[in-house]
Amino acid sequence: MKAKKNQYHKLFIKGFFTGIGTAAGATFGFTLLIALIGYIFRTLDTVPLIGQFVGQVTQYAQDYLNTK
Repeated sequence: MKAKKNQYHKLFIKGFFTGIGTAAGATFGFTLLIALIGYIFRTLDTVPLIGQFVGQVTQYAQDYLNTK
């Protein structure tokens, strides 16, 4: 009975640390991916284009609401 309990304990510990490692790796990888995308957008100067687009949509929505 003790051998079976020890076996479950080892399996739990292995699964726990595997989960921690997977979560840490996914978090680190996602952070690097977002940083890389941000760097690419910054070097291409596409962010002002997005800002202009949002400004135009906002202005259109305000004009539409003012006409009613």
